[in-house]
Amino acid sequence: MGLLQENIGVMMPLIVERFARQTVAASLTSVQLNTVATDATSGTLAVTQMTMPFAGSICAIALATSAAAGAGQLSVVPTVNGTAVGASALTTTITTAQKAYTTTESGLINFNAGDQVGVQVTTNGAWNGTTADLLVELYVMLVDARF
Repeated sequence: MGLLQENIGVMMPLIVERFARQTVAASLTSVQLNTVATDATSGTLAVTQMTMPFAGSICAIALATSAAAGAGQLSVVPTVNGTAVGASALTTTITTAQKAYTTTESGLINFNAGDQVGVQVTTNGAWNGTTADLLVELYVMLVDARF
């Protein structure tokens, strides 16, 4: 009697891309976040989008700040090729909270292989969390990616 084997592959893996900004100023309008923020005196890594090797869809966004604001509003929205997408489905907003997340169904906010995903931040003039650092995680589901 032989051993029965079956190849099992993950066909739609979920991956996380991280974006950040140091000291989030007031009155920002659709400012693209960097993939990495650094305090290095030599400058910052100004990469704002990640190229997707497979087609897929954005299905969630989560954010956290290092300090709470006392007033104002901060919103983040995912981008595909630098353009805000899924504004009604995935815009995530905080006022005095330090964390938030929003999810949507896979397949609603799509991108193609080779497209770039990113995140934009907007704050209003009353935002006083200007010493807070921001970390955003963008959750993407890849289609037909076999590992």
